[in-house]
Amino acid sequence: MAGATKLQEVLGSLPQAFEAIPDQNTFYRRAEQELRRCLADQLLQVFPLNGVRPEILQSGSLVRFAGMVQDMPDPEYFLGAYSDSAGAAWQTTAFSDAAVPSTSEHRAIWERKPLLCIPVPGQNTPRATASAVLAGSTDTKGMKRGRDEEGSAMECDGHQADAACGAQQPIGKQQRSSEAAVHTAPAGSPANPADYEGACMVYLHGDASCAKLNSVIHAVGVLSLVPDLAQVPDDGPANELATPPLPTSLVPRLHAILVEPESSGASQQQWSPEQIKPQREATLELLTSVCGGDALAAEYLLLQLVSKVTRHQEGDAVGTVCLNLTRCPGPSAGGNSNTSASEQGSGFGQALAAALRGLGKRCVELPLTMQGLNARSWTPAQITATGRLQTASLQFASGSQLLVDETVLKDGRLAATGVHNLQALKRIIEQQKVEYDFGFYKLPQPSDAPVTILSEGRMLLQTLLQSSKSLALPLQPTSSLGTLERVKQQLQHPAASAAAAYVESMRLLDCAIEGSMVEHLQRDMAARRQADRSIDGQHFHNWLSLVKALAASHGESSVTEKRWQDMHRLEHLRQERL
Repeated sequence: MAGATKLQEVLGSLPQAFEAIPDQNTFYRRAEQELRRCLADQLLQVFPLNGVRPEILQSGSLVRFAGMVQDMPDPEYFLGAYSDSAGAAWQTTAFSDAAVPSTSEHRAIWERKPLLCIPVPGQNTPRATASAVLAGSTDTKGMKRGRDEEGSAMECDGHQADAACGAQQPIGKQQRSSEAAVHTAPAGSPANPADYEGACMVYLHGDASCAKLNSVIHAVGVLSLVPDLAQVPDDGPANELATPPLPTSLVPRLHAILVEPESSGASQQQWSPEQIKPQREATLELLTSVCGGDALAAEYLLLQLVSKVTRHQEGDAVGTVCLNLTRCPGPSAGGNSNTSASEQGSGFGQALAAALRGLGKRCVELPLTMQGLNARSWTPAQITATGRLQTASLQFASGSQLLVDETVLKDGRLAATGVHNLQALKRIIEQQKVEYDFGFYKLPQPSDAPVTILSEGRMLLQTLLQSSKSLALPLQPTSSLGTLERVKQQLQHPAASAAAAYVESMRLLDCAIEGSMVEHLQRDMAARRQADRSIDGQHFHNWLSLVKALAASHGESSVTEKRWQDMHRLEHLRQERL
């Protein structure tokens, strides 16, 4: 395998023996430099661990893995270097789980930082980057044809099939199989395999500044499969660890040589108006198709895709709004009202989620069922018996779209857990924060996930929110709504990849309000409050978020009077439907 050859080249270029105790940071930096030199632009040739059963791989192979940091256990200390006798050369056990020979007389303790990484919730399949779109012309008229042309659902390729396709399931469905086991398992019971499907324990050697909780990382390193790792003797020192090791047959270990944060893939090249306009129209065309010809709904969904949290202040998040699409059909409208269908979300909800996932970075589906609300907490909590952070529905990476489907909700009684989960949703909508429970204390973590809620009538969450916190928009389709199969066909067209690159680039724009526009907005806001006393600060907050997203969708880095007027025209059309 090419990976094995590259690994031997990297390790062979490193010193094999040292006259004195080697400095671990210097050794790690040298290994990273050698790996970058050997791989150059051939990173994709390294075998991907995502979606692959670890038992089919050979321990010691060079592999790569992409995932979200779900938990950050305490650092581990291990015997990283040893010398057989005084004056003998020092050797290292770095990037492995090899044991130090019992005959060694001198040993050095090194540190490594474990990261439990899982497949990124709601992750999109690979798509074209902005640089590829800017480099050549792309047909933007083909997505609509996907309705009538024959085609199959988007297929995932090679070893990434399980990881890429599986990530597109609703998050509630992904976790359902593990919920009961997690909360009924007695202390000291073995790990439930369903909790760690597709997971990998990535060990950082050296600098770990790029890895934060819920961040997405890409790691290249040495695969380690040690069958006896989790079999700790009763009197072994590992019994003193707060977090016992997971078996590598369940969660493979990757000793990372190279770790990088998620790359946006967006080009630094400036988009010209001639390039932006057709891509914006193509994006709206796809969204309009999903919404059954409702162009206004498509406009607001596009603003959701390009919006982001710019800052958190005074218990509020600036930069995003909550969009509530009402008059949406429930699961019965598609002719299937059984429990399984409602747990997966309505047909329209699944189609919209696929579109948002295909155009945006990722989209997390959350069907709002009474069973799901009452079953378990949607906020992450640390399990006391194991010291591990349990995954939850509201743990996802920044840059996700959160799609809450209320249309599947049936009559029932909310338990205390259900009330807690609704309050957690309220916190995300209003503050873009998720509260993590670490047992002795709770810690709010910032998030960046614009929320879109689908409901048949009045939104259930409206009773928990400020009256003007969410933007209600009744859906008015003029043709049949999009289906999951049709959306998948449309996303297969190259125009969809170009549109996704456009969305990603526009979302990265920092849109500001500069100079005289500040005074203009203040005067306009004062005049509107004089005309309508019901307008408050929350309305102004929503308008600022909308106008910045609207300007960004046109590739503009600053708000203008024209975009302010365009935003109010959209708001006027929305208000007319209420």
